[in-house]
Amino acid sequence: MEQLPLVSIIINNYNYATYLGAAIESALSQSYPHTEVIVVDDGSTDQSRSIIEQYGDRILPILKPNGGQASAFNAGFAASRGDFICFLDSDDLLVRDRVTIELQALLDHPDAGWSYHQLSFVDKDGFPLENSPTPLLEATYKFDLRQEMQQGTLNQIPLPLPGTDGYLYRRSHLQQILPMPEGEGVSLNDSYLQYASFALSKGIALTAQLHQQRIHGNNSFTLRNDRAKVKLRAKIHLLTGYWLRANFPEVHCYTDKLFAVGLGLSWKTGGIEPKYQELPEKYCAGVPLLDRLKLHTRALYYYLKP
Repeated sequence: MEQLPLVSIIINNYNYATYLGAAIESALSQSYPHTEVIVVDDGSTDQSRSIIEQYGDRILPILKPNGGQASAFNAGFAASRGDFICFLDSDDLLVRDRVTIELQALLDHPDAGWSYHQLSFVDKDGFPLENSPTPLLEATYKFDLRQEMQQGTLNQIPLPLPGTDGYLYRRSHLQQILPMPEGEGVSLNDSYLQYASFALSKGIALTAQLHQQRIHGNNSFTLRNDRAKVKLRAKIHLLTGYWLRANFPEVHCYTDKLFAVGLGLSWKTGGIEPKYQELPEKYCAGVPLLDRLKLHTRALYYYLKP
């Protein structure tokens, strides 16, 4: 009898002790029978590590100094053994059949390196929110964004894109991306994995809502609309654009646009942080003059845009 593929569920955590136990339980309770659960604690200063200890050998703990979300991705992947990999933010929850459903979609499409699904919103206590995305009719879409990325456009994404929790990757695919560059906090995050996946392989999109994103008031990005979010978005775009161009130069047409957005939003929110002020010069050193002019024109547009 052929052995089932092993799926690694990698939970990244930083100071979310309040929600961590529920996230671990949702990973351990998957209906798919062949998983490993890895919990990467990125230098938490709350009670997170006490909670991790309670699970004993049911999980594989990785306890490390704080290095940002990208460093947690790298550490978790390095410790994993799975043929397929998914990540989970420690304040969110997996639906019980998440691995079963999404794994089958990738097994049915062996030329796709990754897949993603839809999500729903819950409050801090795990109850559904009224503004949660509306469930869609059950469907699966196969698509290929590689040529679009090389041309600098993304017009054929079939469904809204989720955050960290919403993707399942073949190990062979993720090995082309990780280890990824690291940055503080969430300045380098799942956006890098997302765009790199677009550049490397065909993907699968599922309408099924297979994880619950918890909205609790301290989210880094989701459902926020303030100056701090714009500033964070600027930093993410700058760093993601810079490192994607460095590691996947074939998609420079798209990374030029990504970097330009980050540059314009940085100007709008008070300028680039001192530690990153050399980024524009470094990035543009490899950009032809005409493309450099286009980049700065686009950046000016986002600076002036209301």
